[in-house]
Amino acid sequence: MNISDFLTDARQQAEWACGHYEKLSPYVAAWADEMFVRLNENAGAVAVLELRTLDDLFAFYEWQQHNAAQNCVYKCRLEMGQDAGVVDF
Repeated sequence: MNISDFLTDARQQAEWACGHYEKLSPYVAAWADEMFVRLNENAGAVAVLELRTLDDLFAFYEWQQHNAAQNCVYKCRLEMGQDAGVVDF
């Protein structure tokens, strides 16, 4: 797999995550949407931790439960030094 294929897969996964969590967890959906935009505009600015978090949302061929997904994204944002915002569990 080359980098172009990898980024295409990451964009697709971000799009799917945004759609899946849209009603279940707007917090995760907003983060996934932001990832999709950043992957399209400047993929070099996306950290490996963010890609791992995106990958963790769909583990073992099923989506994480929305509370677990929110926690995963929240911890990623904190680790990245980003404003994690307020999460409604």
